[in-house]
Amino acid sequence: MNLGMWANFAIQSGLIAVLAASLFGAIAGFGLASIGRFSRTLGVAAGILVPVLGVAILAAVAVARRERRSGHDTALPWQWKSRSGIVSLASLAALTGVVAVTAFVDWFVVRIPGVSRISVGAWGTVLGGAVVVTIALMILGGLPLLRRPSRGSAILLAWVGSTWMFLAGVAVALRAPVVELASSLGALKFTVADALGALNLDAGAVGIDLPPTVDPAMLGLSGARVEPGAVDLAAPIQGLQFEIGPAWYCLLLFSAGLLLWSFLVVRQADRIARRPSPGGSGMDRQAAAGPEAPIPVRPLSWSQERSSDGSYWGTGN
Repeated sequence: MNLGMWANFAIQSGLIAVLAASLFGAIAGFGLASIGRFSRTLGVAAGILVPVLGVAILAAVAVARRERRSGHDTALPWQWKSRSGIVSLASLAALTGVVAVTAFVDWFVVRIPGVSRISVGAWGTVLGGAVVVTIALMILGGLPLLRRPSRGSAILLAWVGSTWMFLAGVAVALRAPVVELASSLGALKFTVADALGALNLDAGAVGIDLPPTVDPAMLGLSGARVEPGAVDLAAPIQGLQFEIGPAWYCLLLFSAGLLLWSFLVVRQADRIARRPSPGGSGMDRQAAAGPEAPIPVRPLSWSQERSSDGSYWGTGN
């Protein structure tokens, strides 16, 4: 067994995990900082450098600061009729369609010499359940967008995208180690009689008729009827071909698109939240303008003059 190949696979998996966690941490940190109205740079840095604990702390701070400002947040407008809202919802629907397609294509394909092609799909496996849950989360995350750009929905779907990015990346990287492992196992001699003996069963002298799809020559046999002890189970494994189905590549595309979509929604919601409320009080408008905003002073007209009691009179504006 080539341990170097498995070590390379472990390193690749680690790098994929770091990339996926960093992308999610950056989007979640940006969104939570926008909700809590503190430094966006600090939020992004904390989300990337401390992927799990940092996001949890940012979430707690954002919720606490939001509760203290209860009733004073800027109202965001309805989005489902606006151009940006339509584009956002249509993009989310397209990404959901990409996930739905994976339920009808191959996830893994195994080719063994002398044996028919073996494909693994989503239906009837845990993969099918994962597809259904993902589609449900996409619909749940899209509902708030009918009202306004939702930072919470974007963060939720960014987590979904980063999770699939990690799983799909690991699946693609797994191909070479699996083929190498099959070659190592194929070098061993392991007959049907050995397998039955391991189970304390007697193979006896009963012949076995091979199915028509199996080529006896690939098993080193001369006929279709053989004795159990003559069949080397490891021989066909040596020529095994393991392929990643198109479903995983669809999920890589889906995860990248969903992370980009989440970032754009967070950025749009943050820009809207930064706008001062048009119906706010003078103090609200002054706070939105910033602490250094000058107080407007009406200048004196050129024709105004000071009276004896210190007041002004004149014919100016």
